[in-house]
Amino acid sequence: MADLILVPLERNSPPALPLAALHVSQFPCVVGRSSDCNLRLSDLLVSRRHCRIDRQDGDLTVEDLGSRNGTGINGEEITEPRTLVEGDLLQIGWAVFAVRLQSGGRAKRPRRVLVVEDDADAAETFAVLIRGWGHDVQVANDGKRAVEAARACPPDAVLMDLNLGDGPDGVEVAHRLREQAGSKDARLIGVTGTPPEDPEIAGRVGEFDDMLLKPVDVRALRRAIGVAS
Repeated sequence: MADLILVPLERNSPPALPLAALHVSQFPCVVGRSSDCNLRLSDLLVSRRHCRIDRQDGDLTVEDLGSRNGTGINGEEITEPRTLVEGDLLQIGWAVFAVRLQSGGRAKRPRRVLVVEDDADAAETFAVLIRGWGHDVQVANDGKRAVEAARACPPDAVLMDLNLGDGPDGVEVAHRLREQAGSKDARLIGVTGTPPEDPEIAGRVGEFDDMLLKPVDVRALRRAIGVAS
């Protein structure tokens, strides 16, 4: 059975929170601030006994233990035991962890993935997640760097925000990548806060193979990258 790895993604709290990935191999595992917890987090937003991670019928589950600030999965506060799967985002107090299952969570064949995102925090979050699935990741923070990165190391898949701030937007960058010999066959995955059915968006996304809406569902993202040729 798979052990659980919790990879911290973002911390806006005091430095007492763990900086390294947490390895959970014994279950049930009670998470909280109390000294009798199996996994202690020194965070004032974490209750003394905050949540419990356990195995049930081969699946890993997490259950909130009546904590003051709740336990979240993929941005949703849970009210009953929930199954944890590879790529979930688990929030406990200030900390957000990417869920990795050690025995079978990595990619069968690593892909070269280019993340194009002008928001540094979002880019880092995507990069940590995708590397955790066993892929090689490059990050470009604007359209010009994206084109240069794809030319230097042709990607199998490109995850691209449509709104890149100054310079060419994601649609223009996708068009340029399709014209480059090394990246013309890459799988292009767009990220947008506006549904593709919106007339202003739908007519401009023909270069993309897939489109994901913000906030991005990590399971959909993993599937989209996994089918890259």
